[in-house]
Amino acid sequence: MSTSIIVLDTNILTRSPFLDSGDWNRLHEHTTDWGLSFTVPEVVFMETVNVVQRQWKPDLDRMKRLSTTSWGSRLDKELQAVVDAAAERSESYESALRSRIEELKIGITPLPTTIDHLDIARRASERRAPYGSAGNGKEEYLKDGYRDTLIWLTTLAVAENHPACDVWFVSDNYSDFGDKREDRKDPRDTLEYPLEWHPELAPELEAKGLTNRVFYARGLGRLEEHLLAKFAPLPDAEREELWEAVDRKELDRHLIPALFAAPVEPRAAALPLDTSSATIISSVRASEAVRLTEAARRAANTWTARFNCAMNATVEVTTSQGDVSVESKPLIISGRIDINSENEVTTLKIDAIEATADDPQRRAWERADSSRRLVRKLLENIDRGTFNWSAVLEPSNDAFRKLLDGLDPSALNWPAVLEPPNDGFRKLLDERDNSRYQKLSEALDPPTDNHRDPSGTAPDKSDEPEEPDNSYDVKSED
Repeated sequence: MSTSIIVLDTNILTRSPFLDSGDWNRLHEHTTDWGLSFTVPEVVFMETVNVVQRQWKPDLDRMKRLSTTSWGSRLDKELQAVVDAAAERSESYESALRSRIEELKIGITPLPTTIDHLDIARRASERRAPYGSAGNGKEEYLKDGYRDTLIWLTTLAVAENHPACDVWFVSDNYSDFGDKREDRKDPRDTLEYPLEWHPELAPELEAKGLTNRVFYARGLGRLEEHLLAKFAPLPDAEREELWEAVDRKELDRHLIPALFAAPVEPRAAALPLDTSSATIISSVRASEAVRLTEAARRAANTWTARFNCAMNATVEVTTSQGDVSVESKPLIISGRIDINSENEVTTLKIDAIEATADDPQRRAWERADSSRRLVRKLLENIDRGTFNWSAVLEPSNDAFRKLLDGLDPSALNWPAVLEPPNDGFRKLLDERDNSRYQKLSEALDPPTDNHRDPSGTAPDKSDEPEEPDNSYDVKSED
C-alpha cells in the first residue's frame, strides 16, 4: 500500500506530455521503495489533451504552409509524410496519453460525486481561491477558476478517501494554490518543502482535518529532492566528512560561472525600483560560506544537497531608461549541488539570488507594492463617468492610460506612474471630498529609500522590527 499519493496538475503534464522527462523519471523510479502512487484528476486529463493539442497546432500549421511553398513542393512526398505523421500524432494524443498513464500505473480520479455546484458558484462570486483576478480587477478581467476548483475538490476527495496516506498536490499554478502575496517575491521553487497553501485554501484543509497530510509542491524535481532527503538522508557527520573532501577550487570552477550567468531578479535582490535587468560581475565570500541542507544519498555512492551562500556582490544594474550603474551589496544565493563517488562536483545550479533580510532597499519595494494595491483598489471602485478624466489622460501619462486599457498592473513601471510629473492622477484624487480618496492621495508619496538620501545617511528604520544579524566575515575573494 502506498504511503504518499501524488496528484498531478495540468501544467505538470503539459510540461512533459508523455511523462518521460528527467524530473519525472527520477521521481517515478522510487514508486516502490518510497511507497508512492500517482493520480491525475479527470479534469486534468481532459485539459491536458486540449492544451497539448493547442500547443502543437501552430507548428503543424507551419509545416502545412511550408508544403505549399516552392521549396516545399520539391520535397513533395517526403514533406507530406512528415505533415501527416505530425497530424496523426496530435489527433491520437488522447489515446496515447491514456496508454502511457496505464503503462505507468497512474490512476485517473473522477470528479467527486459530492460536489456542490452552488458552493462552487458562491466561491466564484466571492472570488475565493482558486478563483482569482487578473488585470485591474474589473469584471472583464476576472480569472475563470472553475477547472482549478474542480481539481482542488478532487484533491481533497483523494485525501478523505485515503485517510492513511499523505497527499502531495503538484502544480506550478502558484498564484492560485500557493501563498503568494503581492508584497512577497515569487520564490520560484527554492523554499523549504512543503510550501504554504494559499491563505484562502488553508482553512478548508484545517476544517477537514487534513492540514498535516495534504501538502503542496510546485515541481516534480524539487519534490523528488525533498523526498530523497526524507527517505535517504545523509547524517550530519557523514555529510560534513564528504563535504570536507570536496576540492574548494573545483567548487569555485562551478560556482563562479553559474553565479555570473544567473539572472538577478530586481525585487528578490532589493535593487532600485527602476531596474530592468541585472547581472553579478564580481563577488567576495567567506571561505566556508557555502552551507548545505537536505543532503541525501543517490545511487552508486553519489550524493546531492541544497546549498545557500552569503556573499558581498557587485551587481551591474540596467534601468528601464537604459542607464547602467554598479551596486555593491550583501546577497544570499541558493541552489542545488550534485557530487559523484569521487567527491567531484558534477552539477551546480543556482535557483535564487536574494537580498539579506535587513537590506534597507526592501522597504522601497514594500512601499511600491502598497501604492500599487491602493491604486488597484481605487480602480475597482471608481465610477469613470463622474471624474475629470482629461486631467488624468494627458499625453504624458501614458503609463496610466495603459493601465486603464487593461494591462496587468504588476507589469507596469509603477515608479513612473506614482511619481511626478504625473500630477494628473494626483489631481484626480485631490478633487474628491471623500476622505477615503484623500487618504489614497496622501499614500501616493513616491518611495524615497530605494537609494540612500542625498545626505548619505541610511533611511530611518526605527519603526521597523529588528531583523536577525546575518553579517559574516569576508576572508577570500572569488
